[in-house]
Amino acid sequence: KPVYAEAQTEDACVWFEQTMNKHYMVCHVMGKNELALFNSENGFDWQPDERKVFMKKQFTLSDGTIWKPKRVERPFVLTDKTGKPIMLYVAVADKKVNGNIAIPISFQSNEARN
Repeated sequence: KPVYAEAQTEDACVWFEQTMNKHYMVCHVMGKNELALFNSENGFDWQPDERKVFMKKQFTLSDGTIWKPKRVERPFVLTDKTGKPIMLYVAVADKKVNGNIAIPISFQSNEARN
């Protein structure tokens, strides 16, 4: 069964976070300007996470400029030993720029933010 039947997805990265006792998945949704976030209790039945968007496909540069590359794809989440995400790697392509970007991340549940 499809994880997300509303649009074509690709480049899924899946991890299990022990403290939340959940599987998470971030993926590229075709035609969207963001990377989507899903969760699952069992790794088979998936639903959009309460946050829905893992990140927008844009970056704030050191001078404050917002850079929106033509392509932001192939997300990979690096986790610590408990499964907590600590780094996101994405491939980018825009005009004469091609490569990979490493982004330190903070990943909290809504309960932790309230």
